Amino acid sequence: MVAEPASFFISEDEYLRREETSLTKHEFVNGAIYAMAGASPTHNDLAMAASVSLGTQLRGKPCVPRGSDQRVKVEATGINTYPDVVVACPPLRYDSRNITLLDAAVIIEVLSPSTAEYDRTGKFLHYAQLPSLRHYVLVSQDQILVEHRRRDGAKWTTEFHATRDENLTLDAIDCTLSLADLYARLDVPSALDVAPPDENKLG
Repeated sequence: MVAEPASFFISEDEYLRREETSLTKHEFVNGAIYAMAGASPTHNDLAMAASVSLGTQLRGKPCVPRGSDQRVKVEATGINTYPDVVVACPPLRYDSRNITLLDAAVIIEVLSPSTAEYDRTGKFLHYAQLPSLRHYVLVSQDQILVEHRRRDGAKWTTEFHATRDENLTLDAIDCTLSLADLYARLDVPSALDVAPPDENKLG
C-alpha cells in the first residue's frame, strides 16, 4: 500500500465519498487513506481458490463468503479495508450506507512482499478488535505456508501448515481449507524445503 500525501487526516465521510468514484480501492487508517496496489496473478489464484472452496462448502448455509470488493470496517478502531476473502455470519451488520460490513467470522489475507509484515502485525491488531472474528488466515505466495490464527474466547492461538496434504479447520463456519486446493495452480516449494538466505551460510 502507498500513502497518498494529500489525503492525510481526512474524515471517514470524506473517505467514503471519494471511494464511491475512485477507480482504485483505498484503505482508511487513522485519518489517512492508502492506495491498495493491484494484485499479482499468483495472489489472485490463491484468493480465488479460497473463495471458491468456501463458497462451495457454504452453499445453502447462512454464512456468506465475499471477495476483495467487500469493504470491512472495524468499529473499535475506525479502519476500513478490503480483505482478500471474508466470511460473515448472521446477523450480518452493515454501516448506514448498507455497504460496508461491520462483522466477520473469518478473514483471509494473501501475503504480498510489500504488506506481509503489516498483515501479520498492525492489520491483525485491528481485525482482532472485531468481536465476531474467530479465524484469521495468512496465505504465502512464494511457498506453501498458511498461518492460521484461531480465537477461543479472549485467547488467540497460531498453527502453521506447510505441505499440500494438510487441511486447516475453520470450525466457526464448519469448513475446511485444503492446501492442495489452495496451491493447485502453483508450482512453489513447501516452506519446509526453503533454504536459509545465502548470507547465513558458513564456509
